[in-house]
Amino acid sequence: MTESTQLTEMQQSFVDNIVTLGCSGAEAARRAGYSENSARFQAANLLNNPKIQEAIRKEQVKLIGGTLASKALRTLEQVMDDPDSPTGARVDAAKTILDRAGLSAVPTSRESITPPTGRKISDLDTNELIALIDNAMAIMAEQKTQTIEHVK
Repeated sequence: MTESTQLTEMQQSFVDNIVTLGCSGAEAARRAGYSENSARFQAANLLNNPKIQEAIRKEQVKLIGGTLASKALRTLEQVMDDPDSPTGARVDAAKTILDRAGLSAVPTSRESITPPTGRKISDLDTNELIALIDNAMAIMAEQKTQTIEHVK
């Protein structure tokens, strides 16, 4: 429960069921202890309540910013490192990681990104795209090392 938003135990349980279990509103209400007959009605009221909406948003941000963010980054890394992944998926994964690291190229449209070769990214062949990804990974590793050394 947050300091700014005081919820009852049942309301907090409803929020937890919505966020962590991904239940429908009616199912979350039933699991929170609302009666079977009124669960759908209670869910509609709860989901329209600004306090509940705020609590759901806060819980979602906590969840996404925690283990899900790490899991998402691991998934992107696996896609990027998998030679059997389609080249476009590998490039998208690399771009997403670079974006999250604050290294994204602007503009982000595929057609307008111009790698060091001077050609559009869409005109590169598979080997050139892989080289571009490898170069980006080397830059990220170097920046990570520099950041760690800076913190020491």
